[in-house]
Amino acid sequence: NFQTAQLLALILELLTFCVEHHTYHIKNYIMTKDLLRRVLTLMNSKHTFLAL
Repeated sequence: NFQTAQLLALILELLTFCVEHHTYHIKNYIMTKDLLRRVLTLMNSKHTFLAL
């Protein structure tokens, strides 16, 4: 669904901002929530703006 893909793109932008500006805290969050695995699955998306 295109709307879901757009929402995921916005979430990735927010996550990128958090990584750039809050490095220590976001690192702990990413590790505890297994967020990296979820983000890496977006690399297989057919929507080009989600493919990192």
